[in-house]
Amino acid sequence: MERKESMHFGKRCRVSTFVILPLLLVSVASGQSSSVIKTAPPLPPPSGTVVYVSATWQLEAEMVTGPAGKTIMIQPGTYAITKTQTPAAGITVRGATGNRDDVVIQGWGMNNSAEKRNAFWVRYSDITIADLTIRDVFYHGVQIAAEYQTDRIRLHNLKIIDCGERFIKGSTNNQEA
Repeated sequence: MERKESMHFGKRCRVSTFVILPLLLVSVASGQSSSVIKTAPPLPPPSGTVVYVSATWQLEAEMVTGPAGKTIMIQPGTYAITKTQTPAAGITVRGATGNRDDVVIQGWGMNNSAEKRNAFWVRYSDITIADLTIRDVFYHGVQIAAEYQTDRIRLHNLKIIDCGERFIKGSTNNQEA
């Protein structure tokens, strides 16, 4: 559990946040507490087109181009993104080692109102984002824009910290199909 700053009724406040995976289980027996961390199972090796990137400009260029089924494997390091990442349809974005602490997608700062952005904006279907840390963004770590009929979105083994509003947001246009 980490303490983070978040928006609440238009004001920034401190709240406790939890990472979805790994699941932190705490048991209390005989007055003693112990923690057991369960990690997400690894994804199978990628198939189809696999592209390895090791620089922010490479990541941002590969993110928006097909073909569907392409996997972008990000080498260990911190990637200070210059824009919101909007993966093309059918793209998988993964940390190359499978360890989410090895690859950090870093935004502009959760308090930087000059850069009001998300780290990832998912508006297409069949997107996987896995094995990464996403941090330091003003709005959302990942926003899934269902108003574009997105479907089959997989978020796997992510650590999302220091977001000004939500770690994961799902939006809709509220129209019935």
